[in-house]
Amino acid sequence: MKKRGFNLSWGGSAVRKSQSAKSVEISRAVCLTPFHYGVAYLIKRVYRKLNLAGLAVGAVIPDIEAPIAIAYLIWIRGISLQSVLTEINPRTFYVLHVPLYGIPLATGLGVLAVVAVYRPVVMRMLRMKAVPEELTLSPNLVVSVFVGVVSHLLVDALHHSYNPLLKPFYTGSVDVLVLFGNQPLADLIVQTVCAALTIAVVVMELLKGREGLRRLALGW
Repeated sequence: MKKRGFNLSWGGSAVRKSQSAKSVEISRAVCLTPFHYGVAYLIKRVYRKLNLAGLAVGAVIPDIEAPIAIAYLIWIRGISLQSVLTEINPRTFYVLHVPLYGIPLATGLGVLAVVAVYRPVVMRMLRMKAVPEELTLSPNLVVSVFVGVVSHLLVDALHHSYNPLLKPFYTGSVDVLVLFGNQPLADLIVQTVCAALTIAVVVMELLKGREGLRRLALGW
């Protein structure tokens, strides 16, 4: 038996094709996760009081659910990799990309990631003996992670083919933010801009040597 799903768009004309309950379209437009860093860096340049470590981790943390969901489907549900890559229903595993509960959950996970993972990695990389203020638990860190998470969801909403922005009240895709109402074009634009921005930022800072590496990790 087939179910129908609909997209919310400005024109109200975007309608998904009929789908099988066991096989639905997976979102193909996934901005390569590291390229979200460029947006976090830009936010830090504008709002200097925010914590770059928190912004950066918050900007990438929502995407940790994708490999977790794929591993679950393959190892627990016993679904083949080919089927997972071509027949997954994003609605079955999107949690951190759902604003209502994804933002607070991703913020909590992001803060934990900064303290438990990001901090020791950065301190080892920069050969730091004392914990820098930027990597200590603080209200500013929490707010920065929150802003990073929100930036991730907003960037995704500009170009993804499935945006569960109103879930659980509405399980269809809310595409009002997709650029020009053209998802393939929006995907190309957003991924190109994010990639160019991130690469430019990394190159610019690394040219400053060790101080640039510190700026990339902790800000200024």
